[in-house]
Amino acid sequence: MNLYYRFCDSVIECDRPLPELIRLPSPAPEVPLLAVRFEAPHSLPCLGHAVNLEPWPDPAGGVLQGWVGDCILIRVLGLADFLVRPAAGAVECHPLSAANPSDVRHFLLNQVLPRLVGYRSPLVLHASAILTDLGAIALVGPSGIGKSTLAASFGTCGEAIVLADDAVRIADDGTGARLIGAYGAYRLRPDSVGALRLSGSLGPQLSRGKSILTAQRVPGTREARSPLAAVFILQSSAPGGAAITAFPMSGVASVLALISHAFFLDPGQKSLIRRQFEAVSLLVRTGCRVYLLNYPRQFGLLPQVRASIIETLRGLAARGTDQGRYRVDDGGSGPGVRRLPATVPVRGQGEENAGRRPAAH
Repeated sequence: MNLYYRFCDSVIECDRPLPELIRLPSPAPEVPLLAVRFEAPHSLPCLGHAVNLEPWPDPAGGVLQGWVGDCILIRVLGLADFLVRPAAGAVECHPLSAANPSDVRHFLLNQVLPRLVGYRSPLVLHASAILTDLGAIALVGPSGIGKSTLAASFGTCGEAIVLADDAVRIADDGTGARLIGAYGAYRLRPDSVGALRLSGSLGPQLSRGKSILTAQRVPGTREARSPLAAVFILQSSAPGGAAITAFPMSGVASVLALISHAFFLDPGQKSLIRRQFEAVSLLVRTGCRVYLLNYPRQFGLLPQVRASIIETLRGLAARGTDQGRYRVDDGGSGPGVRRLPATVPVRGQGEENAGRRPAAH
């Protein structure tokens, strides 16, 4: 029997339980449907010819990818093969016999499916997300930067609802940018679990030392498209630094930072890169504010970090939503994003992101 689950604003049809996701009775006909099938261990069919697999640009390593006809093979060494059919919106999972089922589902939900959703409907960011009284925010950054811990700290203190842990989709429905969380469960390391006193909520243990926890859920909240208030690019302060700062990023730096943290199913596909760039440019052009958040990685300072974020959001609300808009132009030297003269000054830090290539997360 096939089961149906919510993922971003799509529906997953799967032949096995996915306990991390919210189960649906049946999909609405107008909702995009993605198919996931789990095959027997070591059951990947013979590919018939040599396949050129390239490593992901991931410091942890162990992931290879390459095209096989009209499919993309993602090979996670020691775990599973994922055969992705982008045009059909389908994924086949071929786990190894000794693979931890929680690890297989984790990679599927946090790496494979965000890439597939982003391929079909840009833009999907590598980010955690929370919903505050001032709107939804995305906490963007690479693995290990503290996105999950910061989001969970908002949830445990009652200041926000956790919408997503590792992937969010940003869409503009004509009334403004909206944030759609992938699913409401997040992963924390033991030190974060202890500091946030979440030990009673522990779920399956992952091989890399993290545990899965179920975030607070409010019926209807995750299914709705929450208005996006701002995006924060997380960056750890220098060793010994104690300052907590949120610098507004310029238009160009905002575009480059968001592109560098977007999920790409095929980073070498020019048409996909162009669609992602257009989606990000539209997001920035229509007023989405992006901040570079520097903060020390210390549990004791999380209340001050949360206060800095809330203060920034209150400042945005006080200035109104008609400020901070950008326009995209050529400028004689290729595509760029420039601020309109009527906006408040926002040029700050974050220019170091310039020139970064889109990365697979």
